[in-house]
Amino acid sequence: MTPDLEIHADRSAVSRPPADGTLVEHARSLLGSGLLTQVGLPGRLPAWPGRLLRRRGGIHAGPDGTVVVHGGWVPRNAGGWTHGNWIIVRRTTLISRALLNHEYVHVLQYRAQGALRFYWRYLRDLLRAWRTRRSIWEVSPSEQVAMAVEALYRLHPELPDLWELRASGSLEV
Repeated sequence: MTPDLEIHADRSAVSRPPADGTLVEHARSLLGSGLLTQVGLPGRLPAWPGRLLRRRGGIHAGPDGTVVVHGGWVPRNAGGWTHGNWIIVRRTTLISRALLNHEYVHVLQYRAQGALRFYWRYLRDLLRAWRTRRSIWEVSPSEQVAMAVEALYRLHPELPDLWELRASGSLEV
């Protein structure tokens, strides 16, 4: 588990930034250099989710080449999910900056790892969660990074969005 992240039973989380750094540097450190290098890179956008989801909800251009679908199918106990550059959010879910940044972390993970590796790891983590009777948010490193980012943005809404970090260089907040 991320050492500066505390996940509660209700799936809420608290991310504690280090005392010696800025909040922006903390956000960068949560992503790490591997994911930070994916910000701004074009991702391949498969066409099938658009055909499947067009009837279900509103489709809007999202940040950094993503597409946000508000009203698509979302797994139980989740506010949204990500497929490549597609961010799908439940119709009844308010799209907050914290949630959007959480899902954007998964976009970056998908870009960095590729589809096969990303889904293989996520499936492995789902099976581990099921086998140990724990939640995916407790066992998945991918979810722990995303939860830490979401918690940071809930506590500090003044932070620039993740997709602005690489392009903006050395932001100080």
